[in-house]
Amino acid sequence: MQVMNIKEMAKLAGVSCATISRVLNDSGYVKEDTRKKVMGIIKEYNYTPNMIARSLSSKDSFTIGMIIPGVGEKQYGKILEGAAKETAKHGYSLVFMDSENDLKTEKKWLEEVKNQHMKGLVLVPVRSENKELRSILQELEANGTAVVLTEKDVKNAGMDGVFADEFRGAYEGICRLIEKGCKRIGIAVGQMENDAATEERYRGCVQALEDNGIALPEELILREVEDINRVLQGKKLPDALFALNETAVGQCFKELFKGKKQGTEKILFMGMDAEKTAKLLEDEMLSVERDGRKQGKEAVKLLLEAFDTEENDRIRGKRVMIPYKVTGV
Repeated sequence: MQVMNIKEMAKLAGVSCATISRVLNDSGYVKEDTRKKVMGIIKEYNYTPNMIARSLSSKDSFTIGMIIPGVGEKQYGKILEGAAKETAKHGYSLVFMDSENDLKTEKKWLEEVKNQHMKGLVLVPVRSENKELRSILQELEANGTAVVLTEKDVKNAGMDGVFADEFRGAYEGICRLIEKGCKRIGIAVGQMENDAATEERYRGCVQALEDNGIALPEELILREVEDINRVLQGKKLPDALFALNETAVGQCFKELFKGKKQGTEKILFMGMDAEKTAKLLEDEMLSVERDGRKQGKEAVKLLLEAFDTEENDRIRGKRVMIPYKVTGV
């Protein structure tokens, strides 16, 4: 698609810029044949009106902001990609802002969203427990900026959100390991404190083991690198290791393939959101993955739905859950 400004469109149609503005914003009187001519040019040349021009003429913003803690983590990059494609599809501009996983930087970008009067915001919060953030988001909503959260919720904020089904994903991961004959399963939790996603994944693991009548002894709850090393050096090796986050995947990868103690080659290795490591190991690893692009796409869809709903009719707190699937081996 090309971008066409009002002057170029007016020249092609042989009308004034004011007439083009009235057609684009569906305001004021325009002869029907003139309106058809302008719309015909848009269709014929597959042009998209410049969003900034529309914003100026309609006093409405056609910009959606997106704040995420960097694109270094592959899943965030996929979420951004999905959101960008969906915004472009509907004629909006997406402005990406990197919070760098820092509360002060996040707050700075939220001020920018407010000052620029952005129409919508997709946010991956730095923290879920944040009263100040909750107040800022509620103020944005009150001032006309629709907000959708993804990846992490903000407690008691009452915002719409798109989230991965962490509990179910981990549950199905454990069930796949059990199907493969594993009973002694080590759960590597990495940095679980203040990580709501990992906590949900851990709950899913515990429930799946319980539902299948399998115990989870304390020695198989692996919180540190030392715990992973200890269980791999022990007399009774686990049948499988399930790493619940990026930190844990890295720790397990390093310890599991370092030195390769006799017998460790039989241990099944599974990770959540571990696509990068899974590709390195090819057929030696199971991975529990979700569609990050779909997650970004669904977040923008919720915003568009909010844009099209009258304030008095809008119901906040909607949830869209993105499923996981087990791949590999």
